[in-house]
Amino acid sequence: MNIKKNLILACFMGLFAAACQKEVYSLNGNTYRMVQKLGAPVEIIIGFDEQENRFAGKVLNRYFGSYEITEPDTIVFGPTGTTMMAGPEDVMKAEQEYLQFLNNVRNYKITQTTLELSTPEGESRTFEKISSQEQTEE
Repeated sequence: MNIKKNLILACFMGLFAAACQKEVYSLNGNTYRMVQKLGAPVEIIIGFDEQENRFAGKVLNRYFGSYEITEPDTIVFGPTGTTMMAGPEDVMKAEQEYLQFLNNVRNYKITQTTLELSTPEGESRTFEKISSQEQTEE
């Protein structure tokens, strides 16, 4: 009888441990589109290359730089370089606000389909995955 109880208990503990495991998702090769609008009709895109610790994207201009993941949910973006195209004032303003936000980001949360970047002050932006390395390699 004791063996049966121990076996049932071991099975239950194994199922419980499996259910409690957190899914781990990678930024590598993924491209995201920002869900929020910043007061201008512009699409904001960001993509990641974890092997090189590089990010790149597009608002009005293309932007790029490096980043570092210092803890499992902590990210720091390095200085951002951009191309220098001019455009409508509201789009240029939205781009500057976004790039300033990116410089202040310190945390991220990633799921299978979304990425959330946030600052220590609580400002956050949500992005939806639009492509991934796995999709482009098929």
